[in-house]
Amino acid sequence: AEATIRIISSDVGLLAETSRDLGIGAEFPDFAAGVFRRARNAGLSAEEPSAVIKVLREAAAEKSIERTEATGSL
Repeated sequence: AEATIRIISSDVGLLAETSRDLGIGAEFPDFAAGVFRRARNAGLSAEEPSAVIKVLREAAAEKSIERTEATGSL
């Protein structure tokens, strides 16, 4: 069976937890765990890990809208 977002999300979460427990840099594992958590919450649990691009694109679009609203330009 191929890996799914559900499986990778669990693994990355364990990696982040272990990194923190060992006192080593957990910035990237924490970021990755957050991205996979957002993908799960978006209903993408059964999809391939590459589907995280969907939540990354959505987040980028939201940031772009926020910047546009903040500057008052289109």
